[in-house]
Amino acid sequence: MFALAGGDKNPLHLDPEYAATRRPFREIIAHGELLAAIITALGAELLGYENIHSHIKTETTFVRPLKPGDLVFALMRVDKILKERGRSGDIRFFVTLKNQKFENVAEGTRELIILKRPR
Repeated sequence: MFALAGGDKNPLHLDPEYAATRRPFREIIAHGELLAAIITALGAELLGYENIHSHIKTETTFVRPLKPGDLVFALMRVDKILKERGRSGDIRFFVTLKNQKFENVAEGTRELIILKRPR
């Protein structure tokens, strides 16, 4: 589905026979941008969609491949409050995506405008 939606039909992501011939992975791996999308979606779930005004910037480093059958989860922390406004603030989050072995798969930052909660 991701290949169709994104238009990336690289056989490394789709064809097991082709992927078996490609070093260093030797098997199908997930699209890197799928990992970035997972980070964004999990972050939104953690923060609550209603608290995010807008997404300003994304940076992602792909550390190791995600393979079929792998489990993933995200760790997210506030890295820096970049700007405060009346009812919102620009916040940079550092996010790490890990597999079931607790190995880093991807990491990066997300800069978001977050709405402040009423006091």
